[in-house]
Amino acid sequence: MLNAGDFQDLAYWLIDAHGTDALQWADRAIAELDLQGDDERAELWRMLRSVASDMIAGRLDPLKRPTLH
Repeated sequence: MLNAGDFQDLAYWLIDAHGTDALQWADRAIAELDLQGDDERAELWRMLRSVASDMIAGRLDPLKRPTLH
Protein backbone atom coordinates (compact mmCIF):
# COMPACT_ATOMS: atom_id res chain seq x y z
CA MET A 1 0.00 0.00 0.00
CA LEU A 2 1.29 3.43 -0.93
CA ASN A 3 1.35 6.13 1.72
CA ALA A 4 1.21 9.92 1.33
CA GLY A 5 5.01 10.17 1.26
CA ASP A 6 5.19 7.61 -1.54
CA PHE A 7 2.75 9.64 -3.63
CA GLN A 8 4.80 12.74 -2.93
CA ASP A 9 7.99 11.01 -4.10
CA LEU A 10 6.32 9.66 -7.23
CA ALA A 11 4.83 13.06 -8.07
CA TYR A 12 8.23 14.71 -7.59
CA TRP A 13 9.89 12.20 -9.93
CA LEU A 14 7.14 12.63 -12.52
CA ILE A 15 7.55 16.42 -12.43
CA ASP A 16 11.34 16.12 -12.49
CA ALA A 17 11.11 14.00 -15.63
CA HIS A 18 8.35 15.88 -17.47
CA GLY A 19 7.95 19.34 -15.92
CA THR A 20 4.45 20.74 -16.11
CA ASP A 21 3.69 18.14 -18.81
CA ALA A 22 3.53 15.68 -15.90
CA LEU A 23 -0.16 16.51 -15.57
CA GLN A 24 -0.76 15.60 -19.21
CA TRP A 25 1.09 12.32 -18.70
CA ALA A 26 -1.12 11.58 -15.72
CA ASP A 27 -4.27 12.52 -17.66
CA ARG A 28 -3.24 10.18 -20.46
CA ALA A 29 -2.59 7.31 -18.04
CA ILE A 30 -5.95 7.89 -16.35
CA ALA A 31 -7.81 7.89 -19.66
CA GLU A 32 -6.10 4.72 -20.89
CA LEU A 33 -6.70 2.86 -17.64
CA ASP A 34 -10.35 3.95 -17.58
CA LEU A 35 -10.77 2.61 -21.12
CA GLN A 36 -9.24 -0.69 -20.03
CA GLY A 37 -11.62 -0.86 -17.07
CA ASP A 38 -8.74 -0.77 -14.58
CA ASP A 39 -10.48 1.45 -12.04
CA GLU A 40 -8.04 0.83 -9.19
CA ARG A 41 -4.95 1.86 -11.11
CA ALA A 42 -6.79 4.82 -12.66
CA GLU A 43 -7.70 6.03 -9.17
CA LEU A 44 -4.04 5.78 -8.09
CA TRP A 45 -3.07 7.93 -11.06
CA ARG A 46 -5.79 10.44 -10.09
CA MET A 47 -4.26 10.71 -6.63
CA LEU A 48 -0.77 11.07 -8.12
CA ARG A 49 -2.05 13.79 -10.47
CA SER A 50 -3.57 15.65 -7.54
CA VAL A 51 -0.29 15.64 -5.62
CA ALA A 52 1.66 16.69 -8.73
CA SER A 53 -0.81 19.51 -9.37
CA ASP A 54 -0.37 20.76 -5.80
CA MET A 55 3.42 20.68 -6.18
CA ILE A 56 3.36 22.56 -9.48
CA ALA A 57 1.02 25.19 -7.98
CA GLY A 58 3.31 25.58 -4.95
CA ARG A 59 0.73 24.29 -2.46
CA LEU A 60 2.88 21.31 -1.49
CA ASP A 61 6.60 21.38 -0.75
CA PRO A 62 8.23 18.33 -2.36
CA LEU A 63 10.94 18.32 0.31
CA LYS A 64 8.61 18.22 3.34
CA ARG A 65 6.49 15.21 4.24
CA PRO A 66 2.77 15.96 4.33
CA THR A 67 0.83 15.78 7.55
CA LEU A 68 -2.47 13.97 7.24
CA HIS A 69 -5.24 14.70 9.70
